[in-house]
Amino acid sequence: MTRLSVLAAMVLVAVVVETRPVAGVAQDLYGSVAFSAEPDGGYAWGIAWDHASQLGARRAAVTACREKGGSSCQEQGSFVNGCGALFIGGSNGWGIGTGQARLRAEAIARGACDSANVNCRLAVSRCTSQPGTAAEIKSEAGGFEALYGSIAFSQEVTGGYAWGISWDQGSHEAATAGAIAACRAEGGAYCDERLGFQNGCGALVVGSPNLWVVAPSDSRAGAESRALETCQSSNADCRLAISRCTSDPGAPPAATTQAGSYQLPTATSGRQAAPPRDRQPAEARVVSPEASDSGGETAAEPSVPRRQEEAVRPVPLQHGTLEYSDGSRYVGEHRGGRRHGRGTYTWADGNRYEGEWHEDKMHGQGTMYWHYGDRYKGEYRDGRRHGRGTYTWSDGRRFEGEWKNDEPVR
Repeated sequence: MTRLSVLAAMVLVAVVVETRPVAGVAQDLYGSVAFSAEPDGGYAWGIAWDHASQLGARRAAVTACREKGGSSCQEQGSFVNGCGALFIGGSNGWGIGTGQARLRAEAIARGACDSANVNCRLAVSRCTSQPGTAAEIKSEAGGFEALYGSIAFSQEVTGGYAWGISWDQGSHEAATAGAIAACRAEGGAYCDERLGFQNGCGALVVGSPNLWVVAPSDSRAGAESRALETCQSSNADCRLAISRCTSDPGAPPAATTQAGSYQLPTATSGRQAAPPRDRQPAEARVVSPEASDSGGETAAEPSVPRRQEEAVRPVPLQHGTLEYSDGSRYVGEHRGGRRHGRGTYTWADGNRYEGEWHEDKMHGQGTMYWHYGDRYKGEYRDGRRHGRGTYTWSDGRRFEGEWKNDEPVR
């Protein structure tokens, strides 16, 4: 073939491609997944598919998400001639995946969610229609409002205790009120919230003497193991009292409360009867703690505390570990769950206070260590530096003198 005929053939092919009938072109179809994590712990999502453009799919997904109440809806994943999937995990972690097949998209989304969360569950997955087929533009949305739980506990003057737990409540205030009411219904005289949890789980573990621990987690097993591990670090006799979780996202919420208690048995001889050890949730499963207040009283008390005695006899001083939902931790003396005596409180960011406490506030002599290297050693009053103290900066500079209401007196 001559050079001229080759060029003519190439031109002919180009002309054929350029003039292919438009009606025979398979049109791409687009999809999008939008998500919004809400400040109150809830979430909203929107998904769109079978759109003629990526921009149209994105707008439809974001709009659907906003219609579900999402305050910060943004596109988090997109797909063309394929599928998209969204998985939701504990504490509203999430993962999005896309792929040519629905199972592939779901597997990718699950892997993304599982990499940083627990209890991941499929929220939605959708696929575009086959290219070239008649497609109806579609969108869908969903969401989940935050659910709250709370654990209340009361250490009784008799050496017994009472607890209450509430879950699947619409607000933290309602959860706290429900747990405290349940605890008081069991005869607790000093019921107060010890743990709050949101879209997750909480566990209460009790030990002896006078030791109890609460812990939150994304899963029930995680909350239980965390509380048991903390308790067992300083006590061999630790048992689970109760653990509960808020409903899974998408499940019908049913506000629920539960309570339990244990009273110190009346001594009839030199030995005391063992407390109940069955596994029913409403039963306490712990050897009763003995009084450890300054008077050292261990004589038998009536099985039900008398109200007139509560005004004249203080709650026994206890020693144990308290864990808080924000990740902070206290190890030391406390009275009815309120830090009192000597102990160490460590914030989640690494700051640490070691010293004296009074009614849940830093009070007396203590030392504060900041994670960036600064340090204060001296007097505190009602949670503030007050009195004589020394502040040392990380670079070695130091101020020694009087403090008033958390400020140095120069």
